[in-house]
Amino acid sequence: MRIFIYAFRNIWRNPFLSFSTLLVLVLVTFFASILLLVEHTTDVLIGRVSERLSLSVYLKKEIVQESGQLQIFMRELHTIDPSIEVQYQSSETALSDFQERYPGLTSIVESKDDNILPGKVFVQIKSDRQVKSLPAIYDEINTIVEKNQSILLYNDQDSLHKSLVDYQSQYESVARLVNIFEMISRGAFAILSLVIFSATAMIYSSIGNMVFYSREEVNIIGLVGGSKYYLYTPFILQSIIYILVALAVSSALFFTTLQTLSLSILA
Repeated sequence: MRIFIYAFRNIWRNPFLSFSTLLVLVLVTFFASILLLVEHTTDVLIGRVSERLSLSVYLKKEIVQESGQLQIFMRELHTIDPSIEVQYQSSETALSDFQERYPGLTSIVESKDDNILPGKVFVQIKSDRQVKSLPAIYDEINTIVEKNQSILLYNDQDSLHKSLVDYQSQYESVARLVNIFEMISRGAFAILSLVIFSATAMIYSSIGNMVFYSREEVNIIGLVGGSKYYLYTPFILQSIIYILVALAVSSALFFTTLQTLSLSILA
């Protein structure tokens, strides 16, 4: 009990140092909470975005669902990760869907004798994944697609047509988006690490200053036979008190800010 009393007495002994330490710790823990929220939100967003992004691999006209090459291609995509969903769409189904969505444009894509819309394979990541795992998954998808280029439809001459049917253009767009989210997540983690280091250094520095401020009293206690436990435990308790108070205040500030922002968005 005397150790607790001594710890609280140290806090009140130098109110300016205690207040400045608490203020800095509150700000540090508050920004750490914001950064954790940013990192979590980034992971959630990349999962949601990935669920909505599908890579369309367009097939040559002679490739049908029963084709052995197509079956091998789809099976290889399935084995990459359980979260990957692979679906085949025939050219007839593609034309039917196009007619339902854009009845006024049907004459552009159909003729009396031929359907110019190709068959395709949809590749989509369905379940939520951590942002760090997505680049590797997309890279594996890309590797398998490149290995099976003999069954794919693309046009090197027409850049506009290529952007619509070439898988590589889609892959590069998705990869850029994933890389942006990944950089945001890594940046938030790096800043968070710096913030935690700063908080630790602040606590160590403030306790060191307090020990220096009380050095005469510490020396007297040591001269009369006081143990190291009794000498330094109050300062350790003091740092714990700083942390607990800072966490309580920053948590209240953080949740109040979130609630205010939520009400502003809903208003």
